[in-house]
Amino acid sequence: IEFILADLINTNSFKTHAREELWRFTWYARRFMEENLPFWEMQPADELVQVDEVYHVGIGQGKTVPLPPQVLAKEGKIYAIYLPNAALGGTLDLSKVEGPFSQRWFNPRAGEFAGTPQSIDAGDVIHRETPPQDPHEDWVVLIKQEAK
Repeated sequence: IEFILADLINTNSFKTHAREELWRFTWYARRFMEENLPFWEMQPADELVQVDEVYHVGIGQGKTVPLPPQVLAKEGKIYAIYLPNAALGGTLDLSKVEGPFSQRWFNPRAGEFAGTPQSIDAGDVIHRETPPQDPHEDWVVLIKQEAK
């Protein structure tokens, strides 16, 4: 994890109230990974996701950079997909794997799963649904192979 903050010249900025939210979100991300992912066995697989529109993040002075979805995968077993704006439509390519999978939405702002888990069938390109709430916010989709 790397943090690029404009006011890092003053190291005390990491102790301010404004950074408490950053530390809380970092804890949620760490806990999500430790409790749900065999991350040491997973690889980046961003090419599995196609989006209708790429989200852009402001970097100051009116400039932006694209922030596409990011995928961490143990192919055929488990996929964690970070969506910077879940309302932007897209697909997930599961055409090289088969079988039933469960899909859950993780809210990185609350640190918990939201909505009801859904079953999906692999073997094709899956059109992504929207999260159970706040679709214009960032979300993580956890797709995991169901036990046979």
